[in-house]
Amino acid sequence: MKISKSFEQGIYVLLMLGLQKDNQTVKSNVMSTILQVSDSYLKKILRKLVLAELITSNASKDGGFQLKKSLKQITLYDVYNAIETDIITFDVSDLAEHVFNDDEHTKQSKKKVIDTIDLGIKAFNSQLASVNLSELLIEENDSYPKIDWNEKV
Repeated sequence: MKISKSFEQGIYVLLMLGLQKDNQTVKSNVMSTILQVSDSYLKKILRKLVLAELITSNASKDGGFQLKKSLKQITLYDVYNAIETDIITFDVSDLAEHVFNDDEHTKQSKKKVIDTIDLGIKAFNSQLASVNLSELLIEENDSYPKIDWNEKV
């Protein structure tokens, strides 16, 4: 399993939108400039976040992107699900039959491998689901400092 850079970029896009002053829209080119990533690549990530209903998109002249949910409602699992298209899977082949002569032993070995991987996937997903994006920010007086990203560029 390899997690793409898109996952991390998705996290920081959402954090930027969550910190945006007055919940104003932010254009992709502003975010890509600040993050120092390709705008065309970032647009693909933004599209996935829109489809996952984590952000909204407004294509007008003054448009851009805004959070659809608060950072307290979005988990790392939500971002992972939105960005990563490859589902973690594991298929057992017939290699065990080449090693073990005993059918019952072969069956038990395969089951142990499958069960262990399933537990690992569940633990991975559970850990991601246990962290809200708001936990990645430092609160000041029960809120987060607001930034106008549009003025930064």
